[in-house]
Amino acid sequence: MLKIMREKAGSWFIKVILGAIVIVFVFWGVGNFRSERMSRVAVVNDTPITVEAYSQSYNSLLERYRSQFGDQLNEDMIQMFGLKQQALDQLINQVLLLQEAERLNFRVTDEELAASIQAIPAFQNNGVFDNRIYTRVLSMNRLTPEEFEKSQRESLLIDK
Repeated sequence: MLKIMREKAGSWFIKVILGAIVIVFVFWGVGNFRSERMSRVAVVNDTPITVEAYSQSYNSLLERYRSQFGDQLNEDMIQMFGLKQQALDQLINQVLLLQEAERLNFRVTDEELAASIQAIPAFQNNGVFDNRIYTRVLSMNRLTPEEFEKSQRESLLIDK
């Protein structure tokens, strides 16, 4: 039986099947590797900066410049100001500051977070925090409370 297996192992049919298996594994692995790499624009000390975070940063910058320049803002100005690089630089700086805050063991308490959110005028009605306004404003900006609170916590941490 062993002798028959050895004889068949050298046949072209077995080689084709093994080759097909190798090809499937190679492309399957490369595909996953590519998709993982394509979902990030940079890595800072093993912390990835995602395409989504970059897109949000870029769009935020773009809106800030649009509010400043109005209809005068065009592609040439966007390139001149280097908005793409500015967005990436901001994210890199943010990651570095968060990493340093973690290294120094800085923390933002739940009370500090709640106080900072309640102090935001956009969430207030007659000077008092209104949870309905809070959830409505977040919803209009396509944010969940968890996403906003995480962002606010990181901002407070960086400020420390």
